[in-house]
Amino acid sequence: MVFACSDSRVCPSHILDFQPGEAFMIRNIANMVPPYDQKKYSGVGAAIEYAVLHLKVENIVVIGHSCCGGIKGLMSISDDKPASSDFIENWVKICSAAKSKVTANSGSLSFEEQCHNCEKEAVNVSLGNLLTYPFVREAVVNDALSLKGAHYNFVKGTFEVWDLDFTISPVRFYLSCLLTCARCVLYMSCNKIWQCVTAPSRLDFNLNSSLSSFLYEYVHCDDDR
Repeated sequence: MVFACSDSRVCPSHILDFQPGEAFMIRNIANMVPPYDQKKYSGVGAAIEYAVLHLKVENIVVIGHSCCGGIKGLMSISDDKPASSDFIENWVKICSAAKSKVTANSGSLSFEEQCHNCEKEAVNVSLGNLLTYPFVREAVVNDALSLKGAHYNFVKGTFEVWDLDFTISPVRFYLSCLLTCARCVLYMSCNKIWQCVTAPSRLDFNLNSSLSSFLYEYVHCDDDR
């Protein structure tokens, strides 16, 4: 299964020389994979479910690319201004964690260089989001599915591939997820304790979003963390 951008310059069949029937493809703005949510992004969720549970795909590859307009749009979003589009901004914000990491670690670089770095980090966020789908997690833990990231630079003519660094036992993985979810709930509760007291209905916690953020950080953390 391949996630690729809608950009006509990066057709996976041309890049990887796929023949008809070789790859199940999803193409969207900036090749993003949203986190598991039964109420949103159902089209993407249905495609992932079909590929993993029915087609029994053995690999999912998320391919980012150079000069991506979607990533440029993500990096250009201002936090203190209202959305300027009905759909695009909400969509690219799926990978806001990538923007935050690039801004924090590469703030001294030019905007173009930051966008280039974000193209790859957004792929990593999408890989983390894939792990929020229960059937994907189960397949990965059981060694039935491999998740890979890739970046195609059509300016330089290079294609980079990397594996998801996932070397954790099933028991430890599930326990880590449960522990981190509990920590997220505690953090959110402490952070919004006043809202809880004065207006409990305002407390809004998206478990899958928090799990997605954890998985992104867990999978791509440094060895000494």
